[in-house]
Amino acid sequence: MLIVIFTPTSSAAIQDVQMRLDTAIQYPNDRQVQIVVEALAFENDKPSLSAIDVYAEVRWQNGTVMYESSVNVQPGIRSTITFPAIDDVGKYYIFCYGEAGGLRSTTESQTMRVTYAPQTYTAGFLSSGDFILTPTQKYVNLTIQEYLDSGISVLPGKTYKTNGSYLQIDVPEGYLAVRYNVVDENGWMNYERADETGLTVHGSPYVWIFGDLKRVEPVSSLVGTASILVGILGASMILVGCFAFYNKFREQSLRQRKDDGTDNMPGWSQRRRERRLREQQEKEYWDRQNRYGRRW
Repeated sequence: MLIVIFTPTSSAAIQDVQMRLDTAIQYPNDRQVQIVVEALAFENDKPSLSAIDVYAEVRWQNGTVMYESSVNVQPGIRSTITFPAIDDVGKYYIFCYGEAGGLRSTTESQTMRVTYAPQTYTAGFLSSGDFILTPTQKYVNLTIQEYLDSGISVLPGKTYKTNGSYLQIDVPEGYLAVRYNVVDENGWMNYERADETGLTVHGSPYVWIFGDLKRVEPVSSLVGTASILVGILGASMILVGCFAFYNKFREQSLRQRKDDGTDNMPGWSQRRRERRLREQQEKEYWDRQNRYGRRW
């Protein structure tokens, strides 16, 4: 009798843990600090399916730990770690590392700055093309930068400033697009649509752009009428050309039939009518035969 005993093989040991860290350059002092981490362990020189424990810290400039947090992340999946808001503006450091299978990754670190929160306002275009900016705080110093896009190059236009009062700008005409950037006294650009609880400045800032082809061409109504007339004239010329081509083709066909001696023979349409007539007569004949019975 043969007895086979199977012993479970031990799992492969983790040989390396890789760690990535992504922070914003600056955070406002009235919102949470969120960082993005990604970790991946390796075994036998291949990515492992093991989860990784990630440890992160926010430190003062002197190295003292302000906040610390830990999270278990899935391999290769970008995950967010959230810290409380930091009231004091200044420079801070983020440190983080990952652990899996008793092995620890190298420590990643990045520098960030906490600045004063962006000032609040609303901005946008009216249907007439005017750019409207309305501060929603009493003491707000905003700078509005204008950029004129001619379709070939973008040139700086006027610069406007407001210290908390309503501002209405008449958008200049004759350009493909006109762009506006709003910068507050704390250096935040185009922050009117910022979410109070999410990540801060990641990606390109919002830009107000106004473009209207009718404003580019001062005589757009005349140009539109001329375009319609040119279109009608072009369509008429195409129809005349098609009619002339048909007549030429018809004359050449008649000349060829005459040369071949087939000009007196019935044409295609006449043969088609005769065939249909024969088919109709044959159908009526067989209908009568079926109705009254055949006579032999």
